[in-house]
Amino acid sequence: MDKSMKLSTSIFAAALLGLSTLWTTVEATDRESPVPVRSVIEARFTLVDHHGNAVTEQTYRGKWLLVFFGYTSCPDVCPTTLYDMALTLKALGADADRLQALFVSVDPERDTVDVLAKYIPAFGPSITGLTGQPEHVEQAARAFRAHYEKVVSPGMPGGYSMDHQSTLYLIRPDGGFETAFPHGMTVERMVEAIRRHITHDP
Repeated sequence: MDKSMKLSTSIFAAALLGLSTLWTTVEATDRESPVPVRSVIEARFTLVDHHGNAVTEQTYRGKWLLVFFGYTSCPDVCPTTLYDMALTLKALGADADRLQALFVSVDPERDTVDVLAKYIPAFGPSITGLTGQPEHVEQAARAFRAHYEKVVSPGMPGGYSMDHQSTLYLIRPDGGFETAFPHGMTVERMVEAIRRHITHDP
């Protein structure tokens, strides 16, 4: 089982210190219920997409964003979540034109632009993969309150895996956080919630 599906001891300690309050709240919630986080934090990042283009949060300003932090070597949670993202976008139909789905790699050491360029298309053309310098990935994760850490795993490529949260974030067109969806929430419920938000812009 991927360690991202559980609270690690270090993550729990960070939550107690208030360093990952949002993540703890989302992971602990009912999997069928989105978590309101409006105005808590603002999405900011400086990364590179899987086509090799430099992007920031301003690149997508004016669109809703559905953002997931993971890594390509993840054995189960990441591909499952990306598949669910693709199904969600398909189910949204024309409403999906107002939304950009982003997969941000927390493993830039292995997830280069070339690696993402081969990995992301398997989930369809509507998801964009992002990577970058380790410090830029760290900055992006900090902006989203998204915890991750390298864990020694001899059986994994490179001898390590990445412990990371499995939350999906819905970001407003102005860059503010709207809500978050916990891992395991059904596609049907996500479609319902996303459509409700993006068709009722403030």
